[in-house]
Amino acid sequence: RFGLAFAHAPNGIAVVQGGTQGHLTMVNHKLCAMLGYSETELLALPLLAIYHPDDAAAALARIDALEQ
Repeated sequence: RFGLAFAHAPNGIAVVQGGTQGHLTMVNHKLCAMLGYSETELLALPLLAIYHPDDAAAALARIDALEQ
């Protein structure tokens, strides 16, 4: 069920490993389309690469809060 929901979600979704210093381990096709990268390209990027510099600090703070 998770795989079907992940693959067919109308939202871009990623699974991240390693917290704020981590990397993407799984992405759906919607996220690829939104960001203009292939799945292979996204999985090779560090997490911070997908955030606009103006948004990175706030996004990282939210990720840190999730890990608490």
